[in-house]
Amino acid sequence: FSYIYSHENTVLLIDEPDAHLEILRQKEIFDILTREAKKENSQVIIATHSTSVLQEAAEKSDIVAFIGQPHIVNNSSQLAKSLTTIGFDQYLLAEQERWVLYLEGSTDLAILQSFAKVLNHPVSQYLEKPFVKYITNLPNEAREHFYGLREGIKDLKGVALFDNVATELQQNDLIEMMWKRREIENYLPIPEVIECYVSQPAEDLFSQHDAPLMKKIVEDEIPPAALKDKTHSWWTKTKISDEFLDKIFERYFKERSMPNLMRKRDYYILASLSHPDELDQEIKEKLDIIYEIAKSV
Repeated sequence: FSYIYSHENTVLLIDEPDAHLEILRQKEIFDILTREAKKENSQVIIATHSTSVLQEAAEKSDIVAFIGQPHIVNNSSQLAKSLTTIGFDQYLLAEQERWVLYLEGSTDLAILQSFAKVLNHPVSQYLEKPFVKYITNLPNEAREHFYGLREGIKDLKGVALFDNVATELQQNDLIEMMWKRREIENYLPIPEVIECYVSQPAEDLFSQHDAPLMKKIVEDEIPPAALKDKTHSWWTKTKISDEFLDKIFERYFKERSMPNLMRKRDYYILASLSHPDELDQEIKEKLDIIYEIAKSV
């Protein structure tokens, strides 16, 4: 500040003045710097990675992104509004990746990654570190986010994959898809992957499995008609994660007096234990569409 006050009509370059400050302090230091510089008829150029500073700057300053050719990114009022609503970090990710994937949650991404690896699908490389936005099965939230980003990135591409929800999907610039079954966990080959999981060699004495116990629990929880017929509606309409997998693993580990080692966040492990010929063709179809979007940018 002493430099600003003692040097009128100058351009001051500052490297990360927000470093090591909490969010409110970051905003405060930015506001004071720009206000005092204006009083002295000076210009401040700030290098920063702070999302809070970028948000603050979106409507009242020029923001230059050094992605490819340096360029001003908030050069319209609508884009400035989008940046403050969506988040500048989201914009930078979109500009860098050029496509965005919308899913219900992080467990969906983990299972998709496992399915892609099992199928040796070329989309695997794009699913490793995608720009993904979790929208809990809310198509409107995905649309608002996508078209907000498109205010600044006109060629942005996107694909959304939802659980089977009672919502009409749209087909515009954002490709919207829905699983035919209740959710992605309904595509796990059951009981095969569960049998495979409890048949794995134990790493130590305390992690040994009890395959007969799990077999009994599975048979208790799946309706007899569904056990005999893989086309039974139970396999497609049941919320497999909450109404089946959660229950059987909770019971399995409880009866063994052990902490539950298989929760929803771990179901991607079950997906990784599947075999290509056990997976429904729809999985490949969905991965194909994601692949076409990702490779086209």
